[in-house]
Amino acid sequence: MEPASEKGHRLRGSLILLAGAVIWGFAFAAQTSAMDDMGALGYNTLRLLIGGVALALPAFISAKRKYRDSKPDKSAVRRLIVCGLLCGAALAAASLSQQYGIALTRSPGKSSFITSLYIIMVPVIGLFTGRRPSAVLWPCAAAAAVGFLILCGGFDVRPGPGELMLLACAVLYSVQITLVDRSLSLGVDPLCLSCAQFLAGGAMLTPFMLAFDLPQAESVVRGLPSLLYVSLVSGALGFTFQIIGQRDCPPTPASLLMSLESVFGALGGYIFLDAKLTPLELCGCAIVLVAVTVAQIPFGSKKQKTSE
Repeated sequence: MEPASEKGHRLRGSLILLAGAVIWGFAFAAQTSAMDDMGALGYNTLRLLIGGVALALPAFISAKRKYRDSKPDKSAVRRLIVCGLLCGAALAAASLSQQYGIALTRSPGKSSFITSLYIIMVPVIGLFTGRRPSAVLWPCAAAAAVGFLILCGGFDVRPGPGELMLLACAVLYSVQITLVDRSLSLGVDPLCLSCAQFLAGGAMLTPFMLAFDLPQAESVVRGLPSLLYVSLVSGALGFTFQIIGQRDCPPTPASLLMSLESVFGALGGYIFLDAKLTPLELCGCAIVLVAVTVAQIPFGSKKQKTSE
C-alpha cells in the first residue's frame, strides 16, 4: 500500500502539472497575438532571458537551502551546467520552432493540439534510453498521425510549413522532457535547472537575434503584456511547475496532465482571439486528444501499474 506521504507528493505533483497545463494552454493565444509586434526569433530570445532572470533569485534561495550546511561539490556544479546547457538547447529550439509554427498557422487551437503530440513521442524516445513503452503506444501513435493529417486539412492536403514546424516542436519538447527527467534523476535542483535552461537557451539565441531579428523598442513596448505573460507565467512559472511536478508525479500521469494544455490552448484561442476551429479540425483535435490520453494508460501487468 502506498504511504500517505507518497500519496501527498503525487497529489501535489499532479495539481502542479495541471496548473502548468492551464498556464501553457492560455499562452498559445498570447504567443499568437505577439506576432503582430515582434519576430519569432527576437520574441523567443527575450522570453527566455526574462524568464531566466526572473528565476535567478528563487534558484539562489533554493540552492542555499539545499546546501545550507555544506558547499556544493564540483561534480554537482558540473552536472547543473551540463544539464542546463542540454535542456536549454532543447528548450530554445522547441520554443523557436513553436513560435514560427504559430506565426504561420495563426491558430492557437491547432497549434496546441499538434504540440501535444510530444506526449506520444516521449515514450518513443524512451526506446533509446532503455524504457520499453506499452504496446498500446503504436496504435495510439498511428491514430495521432491521422489526427495530425486531419488538422492539416485532410488526407489529400500536404502539411504546410506551419504544421511541420509545430511537429518539429513536438519532437524537440519530447527531447527536453526526457532531458529534464534525466537531470532530476542525477539530483539536480529543480529551480536551479529551470533557471539554467532558460538562461542557456536565451544566451544561445542572442547572437542570432542581434544578427537577424533585433526587435525595435516600440515593438517591445506594444507586445510587452504578451511577452511578460509568456516569459514570467508560461515560461518561468510554467516550466518550473513542469520540473517540480515531474519530480513528484510518475511519468505516465505527468504526461497525461501536461497533454491537457492542448484543450486549454483551444479554449484560450476561442476566448481571447475568437479563433474557432472548423468541424474537420475539431475532429482532428478529438482524435489527437484521445490518442495521447489512451497512450498514457498503463495497460501492462499489475506489477507495472503498481510501480507507476
